Amino acid sequence: MLLAKWIDRQRARSDSGLDLRIHFRFIGASDNSNNVDPVLRSVLLELRASGALSGEIPEDPVRLRSILPEMLRAAGENGPTVIVIDGLNQLETGLRDLGWLPKPLPATVKLVISFKLGEPEAEAFYRRCEESTDFEVFRVEPFADPNDRRRLVSAYLSQYLKELDADHLHALVSLPGADNPLYLKVVLSELRVFGVHANLGERIEHDFGSDPVSGLDAVLRRLETDPAYTRLEPRQIVRLVFGLLAHARRGLSVDELSDLILLAHSPAERAAFGSTAASPPRITRDQARDAVNLYLRQVRPFLMRRVGRYGFLYESFKVAALRRYVHGPATPGVPSGAQWYARLARYFAAQPLVLEAPGGVRQPNVRKVDELPWQQTHGELWDELRDTLCDLEFVEAKCLASLTYDLVQDYALAAQSHPADRMHADLEAFGRFVVAHAHIFSRDARQVVPFAYNHASDGPVVRAAERHLDRRGWGSFSCVQLADRPEYVIRSAAVRTLDGHRGPVTSVAMSADGTMLVSGASDGTIKFWEVTTGVTRRTIDAHAGGIGGVAITTDGRWAASAGADENVRIWDVESGAVKANLWKYQHWGAVKGVRLSDDGAIAVSAGEDGRVRVWDVDRAELRFDLRGHFGPVNSVDMTRDGRIAVTGGWDGSVRMWDIGRGALLRSLDGHTVSVQDVAISAAGSVVASSGGMPAGATGTKPRGLFESDVRFWTSDGRCFYVGTAHEVADRGGRISGVLGSTVHAVAMTEDAKFAVSGGYDRRVWLWDVAVGRPLRSFVGHSDSVLAAAIDDSGTIAATGGADCTIRIWDLRGKTPPEFSLRRRIGAVGTPAPSSLAERALLMLANRRLQLWVAVPIWAALLGWVAHRLLVEAGVTYPLYRSPVTMIGLAATSLYWVRWQWSLAAPREERRLGRLLPAAAIAASLPLLPLGAFFGVFNCPVCGRRVCGRRYLFHCSSCRWQDAGGELQRRIMAAAGRLVARHRERRTRRR
Repeated sequence: MLLAKWIDRQRARSDSGLDLRIHFRFIGASDNSNNVDPVLRSVLLELRASGALSGEIPEDPVRLRSILPEMLRAAGENGPTVIVIDGLNQLETGLRDLGWLPKPLPATVKLVISFKLGEPEAEAFYRRCEESTDFEVFRVEPFADPNDRRRLVSAYLSQYLKELDADHLHALVSLPGADNPLYLKVVLSELRVFGVHANLGERIEHDFGSDPVSGLDAVLRRLETDPAYTRLEPRQIVRLVFGLLAHARRGLSVDELSDLILLAHSPAERAAFGSTAASPPRITRDQARDAVNLYLRQVRPFLMRRVGRYGFLYESFKVAALRRYVHGPATPGVPSGAQWYARLARYFAAQPLVLEAPGGVRQPNVRKVDELPWQQTHGELWDELRDTLCDLEFVEAKCLASLTYDLVQDYALAAQSHPADRMHADLEAFGRFVVAHAHIFSRDARQVVPFAYNHASDGPVVRAAERHLDRRGWGSFSCVQLADRPEYVIRSAAVRTLDGHRGPVTSVAMSADGTMLVSGASDGTIKFWEVTTGVTRRTIDAHAGGIGGVAITTDGRWAASAGADENVRIWDVESGAVKANLWKYQHWGAVKGVRLSDDGAIAVSAGEDGRVRVWDVDRAELRFDLRGHFGPVNSVDMTRDGRIAVTGGWDGSVRMWDIGRGALLRSLDGHTVSVQDVAISAAGSVVASSGGMPAGATGTKPRGLFESDVRFWTSDGRCFYVGTAHEVADRGGRISGVLGSTVHAVAMTEDAKFAVSGGYDRRVWLWDVAVGRPLRSFVGHSDSVLAAAIDDSGTIAATGGADCTIRIWDLRGKTPPEFSLRRRIGAVGTPAPSSLAERALLMLANRRLQLWVAVPIWAALLGWVAHRLLVEAGVTYPLYRSPVTMIGLAATSLYWVRWQWSLAAPREERRLGRLLPAAAIAASLPLLPLGAFFGVFNCPVCGRRVCGRRYLFHCSSCRWQDAGGELQRRIMAAAGRLVARHRERRTRRR
């Protein structure tokens, strides 16, 4: 109410000429407004509608949160903007998920938030706000002055032309809870309508307790004991109505409450909850509606109505209902605890999944797809929940209802709530499938079934899709069916993709437990991520140029960034504030890497100037300037105690440094090319390094000339293993013929048991360091892997790539074979006008259509052109043994070879695929000149027919021989005449 009045005054000032835009949201006041992501998106859409923003507002919550600071900055550039969000404590996640709060804000943008104190989370957040310089904190104090309370009471009653005498007014304002305005509102609303004046003082003193919860409990108690005006027993109906409202996710309508009351009076439902009372009288639906309306009408000031559904306006009312009907003494016939959710789950499960709209249009039942999984999860109906979330029709319906990312949250909530021994493998598989393709389903929900069928060769998702297709057929989908689907992976290594950077991700660092991640990109920003949820906690414009390196302490409290602006900064992860700015003795060039000690007291940086600098973070002073590399230093790592650092440089050397003395310990020589990245174990006993560089445009294989390996060293300088699993990549071969196999990144666990590496071939390799062998590789990035990090347990890794994404890997899983255009199309569904162009491009890029459709058409066109040229030149021949046939065969073979070379396929497949084209070339090319020998044509001199079986371009009558290329000249002249005719026809048409 306080913020609403303030907004009204500010908007009135804006109408009078003040250039200020105000956008506000009251949490819980509208449908889906208790979820922060829809609230943020609606605010950004409103900003765009006002002209302050342009461009697309993403639906993906992770993407939305990552671009929120950028969007607010753009809105602020178009004029002063104020955003008000009232009642953060009423979010579904409470005050636990506040990482989206942008800090700091642009100077022209202000964010006003409010929340209720009292809970531990709220008190802790309030203390952080007080300590932070990013917030201005105002606390609304209780009505300590009795005169303020009297004015509020008089103003409220005057609306109804009523007043209290002095004695009753004094008794009211002296109550223990009278310092709370809501408490006064509850008491006054009851006294105004219900009760007798003679016992007014007694009611004021004894009935309403000392806080809003006890006051609203008195309201419920009064509703239960009032005389019954219907055939229904008031005590039971009040319990049902307000107990159900307290457990509904987004409120309930009068019709839904009436149906639930009828269901509760059925014999089966009464038996399910152990009711031993006599059967109630049979009631009709109209009687149930009358009873619901009767009780809702009496408490309407404390309820909200959104989209035809009722819910609690105040959290205190919900708490009062829960205390009275859930946490209170058990009553036979009345559900308690999870049984409330189970009753709602059974009700929504019985509803149809698809509704018939006016005009025969079929639409998904939004209420069912929204409420059912949530109710089943909280009701602990694990088998029913698995059946719901593993139903492909339900998944499709929820995506069609524009609730794709709510569906993602359903799977996450199911995984968190499930007992460890009850989590079903099918539910995990469906969750991974939906999370991986949510960005597609949010745009086109019709692709749910086709993607489910095509995403693997087997598995629960595929089997569900096959059953679905058996019923509906491929003809109902605008999609492509792949004939050779990828291998089914039970446990996928790809956990999630973090998308938000606008440039290649050049560096990543992870806390020891794998829960916090910091990333830096060429766009100059660093981002802090929650690994388990994929949520962006904060985005900071850290440097003027690209980010060369980032680091984070093991506890995730402090982070560091190094940039192309020759600066190193230390950050407080919690607040996003700069702890230290290490610029006084800055590098002479871009800083390529940075690392922090375990306590964040020491930082080491490496730069293009060839120097390694050791910093005292607390004093922001330079301790040592280490020199030894000949050329730029590409990377740096340090032991957690800050004793030893290791660096890798452009000169191909790996050097170990004593940080305490600022001296070189030893140089690890073995790389013959630039060292791209280094890592060192916590004890400093093992060092890992990676190197390599792309070969030139010659396309020659770099192995031997340019080494691109992962090397593991002991602390005494001995290389005990060289890993060569990364392959030569020919991704650029179709354009420039460039090959390469640079290993850009390497990271190692604390105990040096496992390591991960990533490179130009887009693969991420997991290494067993102790045994000295590669364990498995992971495929997912669409461009070079530039950065890598791994947690201490060796189970989670993060990699950043030139595709501007960060990928989180479960190192115990595996990935299916790499997706490429080698997959064949087996069938095509019915066309859809909205996706015709996309389907056409997909079909043209498919190998099967290329080889069996495009190539024959291309060869036939080439043969037709050759035929027209020969006819125009006066050459006649039988088509079934013509040189045109040989030209078409050669063209097909050459095209096949070009196609095989353009594939980024594994080495074995490329070798196998080239055998047949090579044989075709060897067979077809020699036949080209023999086409004339087996053909028949007219002599250009005497006009007689010449048989090529006896003479090759030789006339036996006039002794003519085509030694001077007469036939070729005639063909060229014929081509010129054909072109001239074509141009003449075009001129006539114009």
